[in-house]
Amino acid sequence: MKKIFLFILITSMLFLSSCSNSIDTSESNSFILLRKEVWSGISYDYTYQGSKLVKIVGSDGYNSNFTYTGDLITKVESVDPQNSFVGHEEYYYSGNNLIQIKEYYGTVLNRKIDMIYNNDNTRTRTHIYYNGINTTTVYKDFYINEECVKTQRFNTNGTVASTINFIYDGYNCKSKNITGYKYIAGWENYDSPFHNILKKTETSLNMNTVQNFSYEYNSDGYPIKVTTTTSSGVDVGQYYY
Repeated sequence: MKKIFLFILITSMLFLSSCSNSIDTSESNSFILLRKEVWSGISYDYTYQGSKLVKIVGSDGYNSNFTYTGDLITKVESVDPQNSFVGHEEYYYSGNNLIQIKEYYGTVLNRKIDMIYNNDNTRTRTHIYYNGINTTTVYKDFYINEECVKTQRFNTNGTVASTINFIYDGYNCKSKNITGYKYIAGWENYDSPFHNILKKTETSLNMNTVQNFSYEYNSDGYPIKVTTTTSSGVDVGQYYY
């Protein structure tokens, strides 16, 4: 099922990093689309209809297929190397706000996420896992300029179990011009709809972990290479447009 999240994955701190070396993000580069990315020797090719993402084809045999309703992404299906159905996610909206996600393994509902948008630039997410005991986890996301800068996860008694803080750069993210992506960006992995994560810090009672991200950019201000550094090592990804 992790392949379903690959597009959304590759992979939100109380303030944003304002970069003096940000470059122009106007319409002049609004038609630049991600065509391919490579991680750990595996390539992922992107297919579009206009600026709508239709399919991601992995060299490992896993594919992701995208369904739109209007300009909103409403379904992502994952197919394994044997071309068998693996699972899918369904996205539900109120206007352009993502309010619910249903995640299926095969045809079985594995998780449901309900989202409530508060009046203080925060969003509450309730994750229900249908694993026999129907466990529930609640998160609260804090936003500045439509980017998640902090997330709290709560214990069942309502106390904060862990906090994740995020800092972003001032450049274009790789998926910025994909139709509908900005409405689902960051629901779980905290991708920004506009920029790139520079640092992710997670703290809890017994843990403090840091991820650092460094980028090389093209002349239009889009990342062409990202190096992710954690305590367990370094990972490098490359992007092609």
